[in-house]
Amino acid sequence: MKILNTLICGAIVAVSGAGTAIAAERVVVYPTGQFPADVENVQSAIDSLHAAGVDGVLVLKAIDAGGTPTPFNFGDDPDPMNRGSIIIGGDPSGSISIRGTKDDDDDDNGPWTTIYGGFVPITMQRRDDFEVRNVRFDGAFQHAILVQSATNTIIKNNQILDTVGYPDFFRDPNDPSQGIFPLTRAIYLEGLGFNADEITGKILIKANLIDTATAAFTDGITTFFTNAKTTVGNNTIRGINVGIRQDAFLQSFDAVENEISAFVPAPFFFSGGITASCGNGEDAQVRIKDNEVAVADDAGGQAAAIALVGDDFFSPACTITNAEIKGNEIQLTNAFSGISVGAFGFAGGNVSFTGNSIKDNEIAGTTLFGIEVFAFIDSTLPMPTTVMISGNEFEDIDMNGLESTGADWFFDSFTSHNTANVDAADSILDLGVGNRFIVSDGGDDEDEDKDEED
Repeated sequence: MKILNTLICGAIVAVSGAGTAIAAERVVVYPTGQFPADVENVQSAIDSLHAAGVDGVLVLKAIDAGGTPTPFNFGDDPDPMNRGSIIIGGDPSGSISIRGTKDDDDDDNGPWTTIYGGFVPITMQRRDDFEVRNVRFDGAFQHAILVQSATNTIIKNNQILDTVGYPDFFRDPNDPSQGIFPLTRAIYLEGLGFNADEITGKILIKANLIDTATAAFTDGITTFFTNAKTTVGNNTIRGINVGIRQDAFLQSFDAVENEISAFVPAPFFFSGGITASCGNGEDAQVRIKDNEVAVADDAGGQAAAIALVGDDFFSPACTITNAEIKGNEIQLTNAFSGISVGAFGFAGGNVSFTGNSIKDNEIAGTTLFGIEVFAFIDSTLPMPTTVMISGNEFEDIDMNGLESTGADWFFDSFTSHNTANVDAADSILDLGVGNRFIVSDGGDDEDEDKDEED
């Protein structure tokens, strides 16, 4: 029987590796630096808290029992099946908080609690409140943190470095012989079985550092099939293809004051800074505000710094309304667009964008389009998707520092009756119907209707 030294409510006790029940809330686990011992010890502590049916705080120490800074070793074998993972599962029994020993706002209070390697080091699969705070993940294989069931989720002040990437369905379009692209999502929330009701309550993902440039296709933070009010804020995300990706949600989604630097080495459309898709609930509004997004694209201009997109792939009807994209600073290098608003029709459903506000954003650098509003429809379907992109407002978009090879503003033939305040120097390519461009030359605004037909 493996004995794990833990500190519970100030007392040293022995907890069996087999998961002996404990009647306490706080457990401290020290690293040994050995695999698989560290994985077994942490899993044993998790299981013991679950068996006791208590709200648990699991403190992972940055030092070993002798006081030496030591990482928890979850394994670094090239075969991910030979790496370790912690599973938080079973029936609901009490909240679980996993904490490192650093303070939220203090970088000088000693070494980081570090989990080195692992397949998916922490997976939450239980409908309880869940928190991970002040932990450094170094070299996880697929995801550092995976949430598949939870009632309320907080992921705060963690560092995620150099995830490796698990082979997935992305292939190199330039050289298919290279096989499947490694895929990683550093922080990944996806309702178990694509059921949004598995992840409910509130989600807060805040003040994390993600710097993970190892995999060929990388998301920093992804939320997918959730039914929770979600805030992703004050994160620093570097060395990835998509900083923040959101899709198939039922409540509000806010991405606020994040700093993202995305590098796109392969031509995947809508790689870049922040991508938000349609929600399927009455309160499923999107707000993307006050972010700093830099995108460098070496793949021939396929990246968008901020993309608001909708499709009928997961639901026959996708409506995006009352979204707000405001106060963002965007820097582009060879990108596709600064801000894209797009509809994709794959299944003969209905996709609509109405009543959305894009204002007070600054776009600079080099790109094909500054603002792009468009639809892509599979016309081979017996009944192609119905698209409406109408009644949206674009205001105070600063493109003085932008060089666009296509146009500063591009509205395709699926757009109608949108309104944009533009600068006199901006270039405009409008293929839609009834779109209005209010041109300012520094004096009185001039209302210019670019389309003769209403």
